[in-house]
Amino acid sequence: MDGPDNLQKFAMFHFRADLSTLVGQHLGILYWICDPLSGGAFVSHGGDNEWVYMQPVTETPTEPHSDEDCRRIINKVLAPNDIPLTMLRQSAWTMTSQLASDYLSGRVILAGDAAHRFPPTGGMGLNTGVADAHNVLWKIDRIKRGLDNTSSLSTYTQERRPIAERNAQASLDNAFKMFEVFMALGVDADPNVSAANMEKALQSPESLIQLDAAINNQATHFDMFGLQIGYRYVTPHSTMPIPPLTDEVIRNYAPSHEPGSRLPHGWLQRDGNSISSLDLVPLGDYVVIAGPEFASNDPCMKAEREFSDPTNWFGETLGLAAHQAVLVRPDQHIEKIL
Repeated sequence: MDGPDNLQKFAMFHFRADLSTLVGQHLGILYWICDPLSGGAFVSHGGDNEWVYMQPVTETPTEPHSDEDCRRIINKVLAPNDIPLTMLRQSAWTMTSQLASDYLSGRVILAGDAAHRFPPTGGMGLNTGVADAHNVLWKIDRIKRGLDNTSSLSTYTQERRPIAERNAQASLDNAFKMFEVFMALGVDADPNVSAANMEKALQSPESLIQLDAAINNQATHFDMFGLQIGYRYVTPHSTMPIPPLTDEVIRNYAPSHEPGSRLPHGWLQRDGNSISSLDLVPLGDYVVIAGPEFASNDPCMKAEREFSDPTNWFGETLGLAAHQAVLVRPDQHIEKIL
């Protein structure tokens, strides 16, 4: 695996408890603890009764804690409250940012965490793993049906690894941005110094401005629509380079007909029903989606035009002229413009 293999170690405590009196009206999924004596984060796993506490540690425990020790560790963070809780499980893990150099070797195909490991800041690991499967399974299906040969699998690493590399970088950037909040609070290795710094920071108008700026700088951690759905593969038909990662690229999704992009969604009508433009793409075959004036000299080419387009999705969102068409792969990514 390429990349750092030890960014931070964590102990994980999965438990059930009613924390509603602590959460109050501030409902969320992630709660960071900035107490100088007990840091970490609480992750809500379904309502307000099932939680995971992630505690940063210098070394992973060699032996599991007793349930009583787990309760003591968790309640130290929740102090002065003493919350009744039921331990479900505990574990330890090491945060990394790594990618396999190749996703394919002989008959072995890597996907998900076997191919890439990200910091959890952004939650991109699962999304990226699902997209790995989305990319490779239709290629395997076409090989099994005799429509393609095995060389088509060579595009799997070529297409998916650069996406994982960008997602890993964004996740790592998010992790480092979190330190800006801790720095604005004056967190120090000495808990007594941290406590004094934090007390001072929370009473200083200038420090509060810095803290507010640090919190606002976490936007790409939670608003990543462009990165999640706007990724684009480099294909033989690509006409534009992949843009560098910027806040604009990460946060904002821009529909595109550039080859390698995902077919943009749009509401269409067929047989009196509303359908998504993505519904035009069959699970196992390519499809040509044509403008109303498209004409082809290829007698084998069947263009999909059995739909009405009341919002002019084809022209306004997809950005194509009436005489053009788009060839779309089974994974809903654009192969080329016709």
